[in-house]
Amino acid sequence: MKKSKIIKAVIIALAMVMVISNVALATDYASLIDTMKDAPGDDTLNSSVQGIVGAIISVTRIIAVGVAIIMLAAVAMKYMSSAPGDRAEIKKHAVIYVVGAIVLFGSAGILSIIQKFADNI
Repeated sequence: MKKSKIIKAVIIALAMVMVISNVALATDYASLIDTMKDAPGDDTLNSSVQGIVGAIISVTRIIAVGVAIIMLAAVAMKYMSSAPGDRAEIKKHAVIYVVGAIVLFGSAGILSIIQKFADNI
């Protein structure tokens, strides 16, 4: 049972690395961005869309970090207030919470990278 949890965590981590590496290694976007910069259009619409998307990404980042911190604090309080016999059981389940918090912190970091990339366009 312990091996299956470790294998699941490794598979999830590998899947995340594969998804991120596909986005990071995409080099064909430079020509697309150059053609989009020269395209005629309404600049006020573009700036308002960038502002809205930037606000959505900022709020999502804040919520993701907040959920991760609250989740870790709840597990820590549960662990500290439990009986010594129950602590072993809580440790087993805490691994899942820690992995979830790492994923949330990582997604917040990825969202900040996306937001910086979008601001430069």
